[in-house]
Amino acid sequence: MEADRAERESLRREIVLLREQVALERGLRNLQNEVVEAQKQIPRLPAIVSQLPAETTIAWVEADKKIAALERELTATKKRLSKARVEQSITNYNLAELQRAQASKTEIQIETSTTLFAMRGLDPQAAQTLLAFAEQCLDAQDGAPIWLSPPAGTT
Repeated sequence: MEADRAERESLRREIVLLREQVALERGLRNLQNEVVEAQKQIPRLPAIVSQLPAETTIAWVEADKKIAALERELTATKKRLSKARVEQSITNYNLAELQRAQASKTEIQIETSTTLFAMRGLDPQAAQTLLAFAEQCLDAQDGAPIWLSPPAGTT
């Protein structure tokens, strides 16, 4: 009986050892499978390196296209600006000519019973101011002579 007990105890230990070995072997297989899966997921370096020049070339081409488009837009903008400057210059010249023509047409005439006084080529605003002044002087005098300086012998 004791021999059977010792043999059973020995068999139990062997079973425990075999179970541990089976568990280790299964764990090793699982790790090996994980390594294989991980290797499948790791990108191949030569493939990546071979793709880089192509991607870089595509990026350069796209950048060159954008630069060319911006250069065309800049050229068009410069042309528009040049035309606008020419038109502004022509407009300024025409405005100056109109102002000169208007100034030369400005004329003031003050007429009394004995004198006709005419001024031409005045600034339009100066002409309006002078005319208003003369009308006030005429209205204030009610027909009496207008003296811009005191009459001789009255000082």
